Amino acid sequence: MYGIYKKILLAVLMLVFTANSALALDPMMEGRLNISGHVADRTYTKVDVDGKSHLMKFENRFGLGIEYKVADCLVLFARGLYYYNAVYDLQNRYKNTRGLDLRQPGDEWLREAYVDYLSEKLDMRLGKQFVVWGAVDGVKILDKINPINYRDWVLEDERLPLWMWKIEYSPMVDATIQVLIIPDYAPNFIPPAGSPWAMRSSDIGAAGLAALAPLGTVITLPTDKPRKSVENTKVALRWLNVINGFEYTINYFHGYNYAKTAYVTTTGPSPIFLTLDILDRYEKLDIVGCSFTKTLSSSSELIDGLTVRGEFAHLNNNKINFGRDRTIMGVVNTNDYNYCLGLDKYFWIKWLFSFQFIQYITDPRSDYGEAAGNVLLFGPTRGPLDKIETILTLKISTHFMHQRLKPEVLVIYGHDNDWDDNDWRISPRFSFEVTDSLKFILGGHIFSGETSTLNGQFNDRDIVFTEINYGF
Repeated sequence: MYGIYKKILLAVLMLVFTANSALALDPMMEGRLNISGHVADRTYTKVDVDGKSHLMKFENRFGLGIEYKVADCLVLFARGLYYYNAVYDLQNRYKNTRGLDLRQPGDEWLREAYVDYLSEKLDMRLGKQFVVWGAVDGVKILDKINPINYRDWVLEDERLPLWMWKIEYSPMVDATIQVLIIPDYAPNFIPPAGSPWAMRSSDIGAAGLAALAPLGTVITLPTDKPRKSVENTKVALRWLNVINGFEYTINYFHGYNYAKTAYVTTTGPSPIFLTLDILDRYEKLDIVGCSFTKTLSSSSELIDGLTVRGEFAHLNNNKINFGRDRTIMGVVNTNDYNYCLGLDKYFWIKWLFSFQFIQYITDPRSDYGEAAGNVLLFGPTRGPLDKIETILTLKISTHFMHQRLKPEVLVIYGHDNDWDDNDWRISPRFSFEVTDSLKFILGGHIFSGETSTLNGQFNDRDIVFTEINYGF
């Protein structure tokens, strides 16, 4: 039933857009049909310590968005994106990866396709879309509605769209109830081992399977992920209110995790001849959270204009792996408490400083053999995960030349309880608008830390990137 509705909606959108594109030159259509798009080139160049370099990304993009206003209360919109990453054709080092999965988006070329109904108190959006909760620099706390495409790590923050129904009702001024009904499901996309931004866990998994294969039988079972069906429909609720400039939200999400948990079972007559069963499962998950934002007014120059913000999320009955560094021994249920406190302040008129204090707190609900030396494992790296992980970030941005030149830098620093597992990411970026349509971007990403840490796993992948973007 869900598939039929999706096909009907797509057919209606395509029919309306095709018919009205032919009428675009009709003066009666002015103001009702809007077509916009962009073409872009994105290039990543890896810089080695010995001065050598090679391409990690050479991608061309074409995006097109079409909006048609049927009436004041009814709007149709669709946006497509096609890209091709030619680095797999140009670099022999990536020949052994499943490059075809990363060159172009396949079925994901349709980024958005929805129908909007707008009224004074009730707005509804039905179709393929994105919903963003929270705005934390560099990491995600509440922003869990859409899965993430990690093919370029989190450097471009590309969410994967989902088919859903978004309902927003305003019972009073400055207050909104948001309801999301999501029958669609897609897991996070994890790049394969050997690809430019493969995580440490992917490389460890591939190497481990290759080493175990001669010793026995390795069985990779079909991934256990929820089907797109009514019974697996995800539901999310958000209450947003503004009282005297104090904005807060209360959030709830019930559905499935977009990150997988690995279940590994070993059987056999001896350690030499064995059978290894590997099952990746996407488990149910409940998230309760809140956020707030308040800009302060004061006679003190230091306090006046200071914005204080925060996010909190409790992940109930989360499931993560435990074991030894690089080796999965089992699965444990946890309660996770993640939060961010942020301060934003303009200095010298146009210099914005944004500081964040972030903690991820993991509370195991059962024994996982900690006394025997087992540790919680961090999913992206399969390295030790402390029960309290702290991240500090600082983002500085400004603008010159009537806002045509916009430099910024983001610094992310993470450490464990013992302050002996530090990792860094430093990301400078310069954006220059040559014209209103043409933009040039130059930047870089510098990583440092132990390979078992979030950013340290990429400490051999410092890059310089450029982007040329032309919009129309």
